[in-house]
Amino acid sequence: MRRRHALRLLATGLALVVGIGALTAAPAEEAQAERFCDKHPRTLSGTVERISGADRFATAVAISKRHFDAGTCRVYVASGLDFPDALAGAADASGTVVPYPVLLVRPDSIPAVVAAELKRLDPDDIVVLGGTASVSDRVFRQLEGYAETSVMRVGGRDRYDTAVQMFLSVPTSTDRVYIASGQGFPDALAAGSLAGRDYAPLLLTSRYAVPEVVKEHLRQRKPKHIIIVGGTGAVSSAVESTLRSYASESVTRIAGKDRFATAVEVSKQRAQWPAGIAYVASGLAYPDALTATPAAQIHGVSVLLVAPNSIPAVVDQELKRLQPRHIVILGGTGAVSADVERKLQGYLVAP
Repeated sequence: MRRRHALRLLATGLALVVGIGALTAAPAEEAQAERFCDKHPRTLSGTVERISGADRFATAVAISKRHFDAGTCRVYVASGLDFPDALAGAADASGTVVPYPVLLVRPDSIPAVVAAELKRLDPDDIVVLGGTASVSDRVFRQLEGYAETSVMRVGGRDRYDTAVQMFLSVPTSTDRVYIASGQGFPDALAAGSLAGRDYAPLLLTSRYAVPEVVKEHLRQRKPKHIIIVGGTGAVSSAVESTLRSYASESVTRIAGKDRFATAVEVSKQRAQWPAGIAYVASGLAYPDALTATPAAQIHGVSVLLVAPNSIPAVVDQELKRLQPRHIVILGGTGAVSADVERKLQGYLVAP
């Protein structure tokens, strides 16, 4: 048993055995235990910082190194070549008291840079997102060498079933469910930040019909509220009407006119006051925003999206509202150009 496990059990045992009179002592023990699995918030430095690597795999590693200490309790592993199975995983990785890193692999191999990061993180558990077409059994077996306790796979018949499987263990007392398109990545990644904040499931739908596996899960869960993230071009009005049959109180929609504006609407929900920090990633590719979602969760913000060579007007306004003292760019200059990096300097406010 690892020392961090032993300390956590000791803290729990003290609270139970000694009783209410000892509750003032228990938090100190718990804090000592938790630091071994803790998130790794950074001091805001008053700069625009770029976190990137030679490719998407290395960028995910760089994000992990920047935000998560060695000895994390859990690491999520997803395909770096396709997004569907990973979408719900970003929400689950963010939806804990302590967010966890997301690393990317190839379907049949673990890149060397990722293997080195897994060794550094030294996790108790590894959660593989998706079926064998996304992450093969060969990679699964290799991952067993990096986990102290277990490697588990969360995968279903398709992307919709995988998302359902991801959240089967979320308590049914959770009164809300988030819904986003499973046919594109931007809205689902944005929704992951809110779902993580609320410890709520993020389920996926097609544009014109709710998959049967999702309907069945909603029947069993009986949510009071269903929140759609994305416009009618992603999740149609017909789907919204169908979902009204599964929510006892309300079905609402968070959306903008495009992926950039939808991410801004999510940001407004996520950080309802000047946040002091902003995370920015490309709105045209999924890997950087996927792996950055749990990192942004540490600071209570979501990830804003930009074009490779420009900052959309709606994002410009949101950056002014957030009043960041520090801005983090995810990805290299091919994803977010040096010109955009220079423009982002203009949004920094004095500490």
